[in-house]
Amino acid sequence: MNLLDFCDSNDPRTYIQKPFHANGYLYATNGHIAIKVDNNPEIDIDSIKAPDGVCQAIDNYINSAQMDSLIDVCTLQIPLLEKCQCQTQQQEKEVDCDDCDGKGYFYYGENNHIYQCEECCSSGKVPSETYLCAYCTGSGFKKDSVKVGDSLIDGRYIRMITQLPKSKITTIPAPNKTTYKGCKAHIFTFLGGSGVVMSMGW
Repeated sequence: MNLLDFCDSNDPRTYIQKPFHANGYLYATNGHIAIKVDNNPEIDIDSIKAPDGVCQAIDNYINSAQMDSLIDVCTLQIPLLEKCQCQTQQQEKEVDCDDCDGKGYFYYGENNHIYQCEECCSSGKVPSETYLCAYCTGSGFKKDSVKVGDSLIDGRYIRMITQLPKSKITTIPAPNKTTYKGCKAHIFTFLGGSGVVMSMGW
């Protein structure tokens, strides 16, 4: 199990980028799915301290679950992955180099000597942020969803849960746990831990 799969390294929040620990447990989340496992020293990760309130929120979801609605994740109708038609999974945008203002060289010293810019290798351009395909977010496969009870859950997260040993998921969302845009939380369990995943709506 790789807890980093449940994180998002591009998110500015530290606790989203890496797993965090509290009260003898390890947690990992990307804001849409969260996982909680025993703080096992054999899990070799660079974890951070738990931010205030985040662990409690995850625990509140898990503890309020309707466990009598648990079903095996393998019984869900999970569609086959469909390849995205994007030309490339990632595209880098180039912007003017700050060190040389996009010239590829700069003047320096009392005699205004010309120096080639090392930052951009004299090209005047440097790569900027990575832009991902809007249809597959760089995965190479189209986004899809899986029906769980009366709600839909992102297929990517269901497939992540299926990789966990003996995984089960609640068909009824945690009561009174409505989140952004009416999404609800479904709890999942597996051998060695538990977690929560948000629905895509109704």
